[in-house]
Amino acid sequence: MNGKNKKTPYAIFLVVICLLLAGCSGAPGSAVESSAPVESENAATDTTTAPTNAATDTTTAPTNSAEKKDTKNSVGIGNAAPAGGSMNMEDMKKKGESMGMSMEDMMKMGESMGMSREDMMNMGGSAGSMPSGHYGPSTETAPKLQNLMMQNLGPWDSSSATFGDLIFDARYSKTVFDDFGMLHNPGAPNQYDNPTFEFKAPADAVVLAPISGVVTRITWQPTTSYKQDDWDLIIAPSQGSKWGVNLDHVVSIDCDRSGVNPVTCDLPLTINGKAIEEGTTIEAGQVLGYVGNWPDTTNSGINGRTELTLFEYIREGAMPGQNKGVINHCPTMHLDGSVELIYKEKIQDLMDSYETWSGDSSNYPQEQMVSPGCRYKAIKETSNGVTEPITG
Repeated sequence: MNGKNKKTPYAIFLVVICLLLAGCSGAPGSAVESSAPVESENAATDTTTAPTNAATDTTTAPTNSAEKKDTKNSVGIGNAAPAGGSMNMEDMKKKGESMGMSMEDMMKMGESMGMSREDMMNMGGSAGSMPSGHYGPSTETAPKLQNLMMQNLGPWDSSSATFGDLIFDARYSKTVFDDFGMLHNPGAPNQYDNPTFEFKAPADAVVLAPISGVVTRITWQPTTSYKQDDWDLIIAPSQGSKWGVNLDHVVSIDCDRSGVNPVTCDLPLTINGKAIEEGTTIEAGQVLGYVGNWPDTTNSGINGRTELTLFEYIREGAMPGQNKGVINHCPTMHLDGSVELIYKEKIQDLMDSYETWSGDSSNYPQEQMVSPGCRYKAIKETSNGVTEPITG
């Protein structure tokens, strides 16, 4: 039997072996949680105008299309469940007998599929190292943010119309800060509640690590239907954590960020001169790079953007290695106590300053916010990007 035809028997036999393991839940289709989640992107046209302020512009303003980024959803962040251990032929025999299935029955099943006994031993070993059991309730708490990723967030300077690294310019008709819960693409089929803090800033604005932890995902994002050519990374408090901080749209600190639209630069993100990769340890406050790219078609100087998302995987009731989506959390509700008042005040001042500058108090419904910059405490997000605010 050639390798191609053996794929299906191997898969079937693996499920059988899995069912014989005491710790294996036994649902066909369960998959080991990947260390690099698949990123799905849904480009969407945003037809709104200020002050509604949809998420992101396309490469040709003022049409302003917005992409729904789902970098977190499909699988995990490098956190496989505890393994059940390797399994030898004697182990397989005992497990089979405990379920009324003899070793000979198992061998015949495998041989009928064209596998040798060596094949079956190898499959048994593989199955024995699969994650065991369902995910149960977790008592793990959310990480505390030490900052909101922008190195210079405020203060407001009315003479220059700047808020730290952020600049206000009438030629840019959207908000430079999209709050958590801001409705993007209102009325369109791909309408969604923004699950991030999104900042638009000059391309040389510096991005910091909001938490200490380990990098569990880092991916280069080439430009496709909208401008990117920047990095996306996830920092988790530890390997195996259900929590993560997603920093979307970051460019290497070694790149040239001059010009109206900086040249594409795919140099790696670095810490202390070493390239950041999966497994790299990060300390809160370390410089990760510059904000990612944003097409400046009006010469406003707003040619960069970046996003901060604090999320947790929904694992309760899911098979090992799988999740049922994510819950994104309001960043200002998860600040470390030592900086909580400082950053809440910064976000409050940012919204106040923008509304005063623009003369439009409808940009941010502050009286309805549960915390500065947050319309909701959390937003549930399915694997296909559908959002559902959590208000309770």
